[in-house]
Amino acid sequence: MAIALIVLLPHGSLRGEQALKVSRVDLSGTAFRLTLADGTVLTGKKLEGASITLGLPGQASETIRIDRIEPDPSMNDVTWYHLSVRDQATGQWQPYCEPDMRGFRGALPVAGGIDANGVYEPHLPGFELSCATGALAKCVRFGYGPWKPAVNGIPMLDFYQSCLRAIRADYCGDGTSATRDGTLIDIYDIANIQKPEPGVDFRFEAAWGPGGALCVNHTRVPDVLKLDELSKTCERLKGALGESCSQKSMPALIFNKSQ
Repeated sequence: MAIALIVLLPHGSLRGEQALKVSRVDLSGTAFRLTLADGTVLTGKKLEGASITLGLPGQASETIRIDRIEPDPSMNDVTWYHLSVRDQATGQWQPYCEPDMRGFRGALPVAGGIDANGVYEPHLPGFELSCATGALAKCVRFGYGPWKPAVNGIPMLDFYQSCLRAIRADYCGDGTSATRDGTLIDIYDIANIQKPEPGVDFRFEAAWGPGGALCVNHTRVPDVLKLDELSKTCERLKGALGESCSQKSMPALIFNKSQ
């Protein structure tokens, strides 16, 4: 979780190259809106080239540079930021994010944060910066932005939280991940925001709600967590494991398949 403390605007901006106090940070979808101490509001392309110091009182701060801003091509309420951070050893600017499978290095801010049990709390102060490879950003890319309106009477926040549990293989809903970076899954939902990928030869894995898995057919990465181990570590899932778990067996919000 982080809040913006100061912004160093690039040469040729509204104020020239100088550090300015940020009095307020708002998000519209994932687009920053920075209000300076004198009331000046900075949004969009005005932030390109700016260096922003982020942190929380009493914690170490970090300075990032906004190199480029681009809208998501398929969602008009999603903005991506290409960021750099200084290498502490060399002093050189380095990409903030590792590339995803398509080579994309974008990041986006999501209001609020995650608590110790893996619960997304949109009303926590500040925001989380998530690279495209992170669960917070992935679930936004899937169309589950928590600020979006309800679908069929179901709050989008519930879809978003369910997606986070699924992406992280947080079966018990206690914040414990049982996946491995780079593991592929096929995710879809009851509202058809995401649909099953045709031709993908994956097996049904689990049904998900905001509190974690509702049933688990097989664990995603057995080397990380086996099904019989899950039955011992998550009391509430006993009786909801194995072949009896299918898309039709549970009134879930999100489902997924994996290898």
